Amino acid sequence: MTKVLLSFMFSMMLIGCTTKFGGSYVLSSSPTPDLLQNVYFGDKPNDDQFDAGFKRWAKYGFKDADSIKYDWISRPQKGWISTCSPAEAYIKGCHKDSFKYGYIGRISVNAKNSYGGYIGYEEYYIVFMSDTVMNLIPVGLIKNSGNIR
Repeated sequence: MTKVLLSFMFSMMLIGCTTKFGGSYVLSSSPTPDLLQNVYFGDKPNDDQFDAGFKRWAKYGFKDADSIKYDWISRPQKGWISTCSPAEAYIKGCHKDSFKYGYIGRISVNAKNSYGGYIGYEEYYIVFMSDTVMNLIPVGLIKNSGNIR
């Protein structure tokens, strides 16, 4: 009876693990080769499209879009970023949504706040898919990144 009970408990533990880590979780803070093979990065925009895409996105992402000052720290390159750290991956796994794919650059932005004063330059990773900005993520939230050649 004890053996039956122990084997039942062990099989339930295994089922729990496969449910958590199967499907939408990966045990790595970087995307697996299988994930990277099946990702659409979009077409590479030219420099004018990067600038136009950011300005278009800024109209909706900032309170006073006309006041925005920005400098490119690095022009977007094909790659990925993750908000999941290696420690999180080891402990609980990383959800596939924690990875962002596309043409990723780094930008420093200064804009006015609600009181009309500039907030100071803040750095962001900017994720493009074709000529559209998909994400603007503060640098401090990014735990891992990689370029695709």
